[in-house]
Amino acid sequence: MLTLALWALLTAHEGEMPEPILVESVTDLDAHEAGELELELLTSTLTRDGAWSARLEAEWRVTGRLGLMLEAGLDRLENPDAQVRAGASFAAYHDDVNGLHAQVLFLGVLNGGNEHDVLLDPAEPGTAFALGVHGGWHQRWWTIRAELTAGVGGHVSHLPVRANVALLAGNHLAFVGVESLLDFARFDPWTIAAEAELREELGDFAVRLALAVPFRPRTDKNEVAVMLRLLIGFDD
Repeated sequence: MLTLALWALLTAHEGEMPEPILVESVTDLDAHEAGELELELLTSTLTRDGAWSARLEAEWRVTGRLGLMLEAGLDRLENPDAQVRAGASFAAYHDDVNGLHAQVLFLGVLNGGNEHDVLLDPAEPGTAFALGVHGGWHQRWWTIRAELTAGVGGHVSHLPVRANVALLAGNHLAFVGVESLLDFARFDPWTIAAEAELREELGDFAVRLALAVPFRPRTDKNEVAVMLRLLIGFDD
């Protein structure tokens, strides 16, 4: 998949702002129009013990600025654990000329939660509720995405603060990149991931297939996961 993504990257034109795999925005960061709907299936597995996770998520841009998200998931560690999360975003800034965009976001756990502090879904905040800002700077071939949130509730190991940055290179057919996440609510805060995505426009909807390999360096052992994301987007 990485080879296909690199080939598409070198043979196509520029496109819309790519979205990282670990920490994505609640709705598309550079979108302006209401009615956009995205359905996403995310699966992941740990390489060391075979634990797995599956998530089904729906994102809906209600107005030009307001977006909503609902996600249901199932983790399989020692025992299955069901989770439900919700989120909302408000587009606070758009500068299409310079490719700068920002949104305010809110995330909350309605049921369950990643209390085991494993790498199955590193993007899930360690706190039960989180409020923050997600921004991006998009140019022809490259994009920088960043997020900073603070939260309450849950199991906080250090501080209820999370920071993320992603460096992505791509176009309307593909992107490759690297993403770094620091979630100080976790016992092991740092996660880094290599990522690649392929895209295809099919009439009124778009299909995206992405692969990420998150890695969490630790003093006693190293955790590695494999994540696959299938996203289908519909325009109103």
